[in-house]
Amino acid sequence: MCDGSVAVLEREQERSRRLSELLEFAHYEPIPVSNSETLEKLDPRDCVAAIIGLRDDVSSPAFDGLLRGASDIPIVALGAKEAASNRVHAHDPRFCAYVPEPIRYRQLVEALDRAKGIRTGDAASRCFPVGTSSAIRELDSQISQVAGFDTTVLIQGESGSGKELVAHRMHALSNRRDGPFVPLNCSAVPRELLESELFGHEKGAFTGAITSRVGRFEFAEAGTLFLDEIGDMSPEMQVKLLRVLQERV
Repeated sequence: MCDGSVAVLEREQERSRRLSELLEFAHYEPIPVSNSETLEKLDPRDCVAAIIGLRDDVSSPAFDGLLRGASDIPIVALGAKEAASNRVHAHDPRFCAYVPEPIRYRQLVEALDRAKGIRTGDAASRCFPVGTSSAIRELDSQISQVAGFDTTVLIQGESGSGKELVAHRMHALSNRRDGPFVPLNCSAVPRELLESELFGHEKGAFTGAITSRVGRFEFAEAGTLFLDEIGDMSPEMQVKLLRVLQERV
């Protein structure tokens, strides 16, 4: 599931790569923008935000084109707060947030959530089950009751019935609502990689682990981790997951 595209205006290759990885992890499509021509091809209906890597003394045609353009794409500044204020905020009301360095997943997601809120009026409202039937009212009542508890919740339902919407609603009503909502479709991850995806790994832990990786559990700290299709996990992986849920560590 893709939550939209994000334009990335960052001239340093390593920072652009790191930022793109975080965006993909958060279910956004990163679109590197290096010139005004690329910028003009963006679809403003799908683009959630434009992230700009700022330097006090650096400008670029793409940056200048974004400021001059008529698009309503919100701007997220990456870098020092002073640079953000001097280069963007004073020039453009579309500036909505800045992300300091080093880049943190939670801060990035919060900035993009703010940008989505600007585009939609209230992005979270799209994530709630809508209806007036007695079944929907009963479901909403159950969600409200459960959301007040800091506990593990099992959501059951057929494919396409809206389990992730229910999880979003619980997250929005919980004490963890200011933290990240981190979804993972377990059936979309190869079995041999799922453990690393959930729990992370250190550099050199296995063949091909050339860098350390933070797992979804750690990314979701102080927020909500939504695991979809857990029935597709191997029995061995389900045992490890159960242990984590029981120990709550």
